[in-house]
Amino acid sequence: MSLPYAPWLPRVFELQAQLDGLLNQLLETANQAATLRAVSYDMERLLLSYEIASFANLGADIWILDDRTMAQLDASIVERLAGISSQFPDLATVQRDYQFVRRDQLSPNGRWIPAGVNRYLARAASTLNSRAESLH
Repeated sequence: MSLPYAPWLPRVFELQAQLDGLLNQLLETANQAATLRAVSYDMERLLLSYEIASFANLGADIWILDDRTMAQLDASIVERLAGISSQFPDLATVQRDYQFVRRDQLSPNGRWIPAGVNRYLARAASTLNSRAESLH
């Protein structure tokens, strides 16, 4: 005796596998976008701290990241950018922009160049955000 649902069961399994695959793709895309936005956010935090420190004579030294926090953010950004560049080769310019101003941003040694640091970090953060948006 044949059960009435037997002919349909293989198709149900196929559809379930397709749904699982689509869900995994959506989750992966969401995770990639979240990673790009997180790196962008951390770059923006470093930039804000740098800009506040560079204009300390304006009395705006209310929020400046301490050296330890800056070093941790920097190390995290460098590590994540390496992964991003390998996953998204077209974002290698972001890594290059960050590396270009990294030394001046972390230890300006009296050589404040807020416009230059702003230009490269803002461009890198904007590129990451744009790419994250395009993933959706």
